[in-house]
This record gives sequence, C-alpha cells and structure tokens, in this order.
Amino acid sequence: MLFLNYKLTDEVGHIHTLNSEYMRDAIAAQDDALGDLVEQLDEEVGEGRWVVAVTADHGHTPDPEISGATAISPGKVAEAVNLEFDKDGDDVDLVAFTQPTMMHLDVAELQEQGATLEDVSRFIMTLRKRDVMSDQWPAAADQLDDPAFEAAFPSTMLETLACVPRD
Repeated sequence: MLFLNYKLTDEVGHIHTLNSEYMRDAIAAQDDALGDLVEQLDEEVGEGRWVVAVTADHGHTPDPEISGATAISPGKVAEAVNLEFDKDGDDVDLVAFTQPTMMHLDVAELQEQGATLEDVSRFIMTLRKRDVMSDQWPAAADQLDDPAFEAAFPSTMLETLACVPRD
C-alpha cells in the first residue's frame, strides 16, 4: 500500500483560491504527475495489478469576487469569542481550535466562565462581517454591518435534527 500527499493544490488553494490561474496550473502539473505515477506503477507492480484511489482532505473556497461571498477569518472569530467569554485571566484559552466550518472549545474553561455552548452560538450570531472579515478579502462597504453567519449551533444540537442520518 502506498500513500501520497500532493500538497501543491492544497497550498495554492489556501493562498490564491480555487478559481485562480495558479490553481489551473497546479491541477495541470498534478495531472501530469498522476500520469507519471500510473506509468511507474505499471512498470514496477504490473499493468492491471494495482488500484489508485484519489481523494482530498478538504475542498477550497472560491474567490469572493466570483462567489459574491465574504471571507471570514477563523482567527478573528476565535478572538471575538475569547474576548466575550474568557475573562478569568488564566493562561487557558477558551477557543482551542477554529476552522471555517467549526470551532473547538475547552468546555471546562467555558463552564468556569459560567457560559454554555448555546451562549457562544448566540454570541456568534451577533457578529457582523466588519468584526470577522478576512483582511485579504474584505466585505463590500455596503455589507459591513450584515450578519457574518446565517447559523451557529453547538454540535450537540445535530443529534436533534431530523435531516441528520442515523445508523
């Protein structure tokens, strides 16, 4: 079994978005590299004696100029949550980790602050684009006071949703 991680498209997507000319070039280069890999596997393992599965660890964000979206800074969201809820002055951050689609909180630290996951969700819904927009792709001037999020809820709520598949 052989695992390969091609980082070119990942890096280009993070820096330039999936719609960039750099991504087009990166995809072309990786397509060429895949052809080379197929040739090498045929030579070393034998034609028809191997299987390739191509997957990705995540997708990428389209260029906001194309999608019309506002790029949100996960770091600014974490900073806002920490400022609002983490007031005990210890060296433990409330927000342990954040990504565009999720935030991991130290639940014990949250409880020490007398707050709940629902409190954090409600606070996140008060954030405006001006509060958390990316410096690289800021919101349009007429959107600065628009809500930054359409939804924010604790993962424990997923168990109650009818649309979530059950085993």
